[in-house]
Amino acid sequence: MHCTRLPLGYTKMFCCW
Repeated sequence: MHCTRLPLGYTKMFCCW
């Protein structure tokens, strides 16, 4: 799994498996 920050100043992380 890798997680990256979302653009546009999102505070949540987008995780992909």
